Amino acid sequence: MTLSCEQCGGECCKVLNIDMSGMEPDQRRLVSMRGVVVGDRVYLPCPCSCLDDNGRCMIYNGCIRPEICRQYVVGGPECLGVREAAGL
Repeated sequence: MTLSCEQCGGECCKVLNIDMSGMEPDQRRLVSMRGVVVGDRVYLPCPCSCLDDNGRCMIYNGCIRPEICRQYVVGGPECLGVREAAGL
C-alpha cells in the first residue's frame, strides 16, 4: 500500500513528537501521561495553526516549511509513529 498525507489528514501536524530516550524515568512518566507513547516517542496533542479545516497545510505551496515539518517524510519512522499513535 502506498502512503499519502491525504490518507491521514495531516496527523503529523496535529501532534508534537518528542523523543524520550534520553529522559530520566520521572520525566518520561510525566511526559507520557500527557500523550500517546509509541516506543521511545510520545505524541502530544498540539495542532499546527497553519492547518485548514481538512487537515491540509496552508503554507505548503509556495513557502518554505519550518524545519519540524521537513523532518516528516511520508512513510518514514516519524510518519509511521504518528499514524500508529492516531490508530491508523
